[in-house]
Amino acid sequence: MRELPARGRLQVPRRLPRRLPPHARAAGPGHRRVLLRQPRPGGRPGRPRAGHHRRDRHAEDAPPSKRAATAGYGAEIVTYDRYTGDRVAIAEALAAERGLTLIPPYDHPHVVAGQGTAALELLEETGELDALLAPVGGGGLIAGCATAAKGLYPGIRVTGVEPEAGDDTKRSLEAGHRVSVPVPRTIADGQALPTPGELTFSLNRRLLDGIVLVRDDEIRDAMRFAFERLKIVVEPSGATVLAALLTGRAGPLPRRVGVIVSGGNVDAGRFARLCGTGGRDDAPR
Repeated sequence: MRELPARGRLQVPRRLPRRLPPHARAAGPGHRRVLLRQPRPGGRPGRPRAGHHRRDRHAEDAPPSKRAATAGYGAEIVTYDRYTGDRVAIAEALAAERGLTLIPPYDHPHVVAGQGTAALELLEETGELDALLAPVGGGGLIAGCATAAKGLYPGIRVTGVEPEAGDDTKRSLEAGHRVSVPVPRTIADGQALPTPGELTFSLNRRLLDGIVLVRDDEIRDAMRFAFERLKIVVEPSGATVLAALLTGRAGPLPRRVGVIVSGGNVDAGRFARLCGTGGRDDAPR
C-alpha cells in the first residue's frame, strides 16, 4: 500500500518551466492528492506556494472523504455530474480559461512510467513471476506495470481486472479499437470510466494477455476478506483483483502470481456500509 505510482506523476510538475502560470490542475483520487502534496519550488510540503493555486475537478457523487482530503491539501474543487458531464472537456476549458497546466491522471507517458514502478519494485522483491494481475480504470496503472513486467520477464502473463459494469477496456481489446460504454454505476468509483485512455490503450492492446470482470458483490466480499484475513483496508477499485482471485474468475493460474492491490481511498463509514452484514451496495443509481 505504498505510493509508488506517484513517482512518474511527480516528474510532470517537476519538469514544468519555473515561469509556469501560477495554477495547476489534476484529476484522479490518488493522483490528485499526491500532486497536491508536491509544492512548486520554494513551497511548503502539502500546500501550494503563496500566489499559486491548484484546482481539481470532482464528480458530484465522489465519496466525501476523497473531496475532504483534496480540499485539505489546499485545492479548489470544481464539481461536475459524471453521468452527464465530460470531465476532460471541463478540465480543458478550465485550463484554457484560467491559464492552468493540465496534468492527466493516466494518459501521459510520465504517469504511466511512474505507475509501472509498482510492478518494478514487486518484481525486484520477488524475482521472476509467472503472472501479474492489476486493476484497470483508465489503463495507466496496468500499462505501466505490464511495460515493466514484460521488459524484465517477456514470458510473464499480465491480466487486468475491471468491474462488470465498466468493461470498456475489455470491449476495446476485443474490438481492436477504443470502445465507449455508458458511465459505469459501480461501487468501484476509481474504475468508473467510459473509455480507455488513448495512450494507455495503445500500450495495453500490445501487452495485456486478457481482462476479467468482477461483480460489485464480489468486490465487497474481497474488501471484507482483506480486512479480516490480511488486516488491510482496501477501497472497492483496489479490491477488484483480489475478487478475481477469490472467485476463480482469474481462471487457472500458474504457480507464482503477483497481485497489485492499489487504493485505500475509503472512509470508515463507507467501508462499514460496504463490508457490514448484507453489504449494502452504495453504487450510484
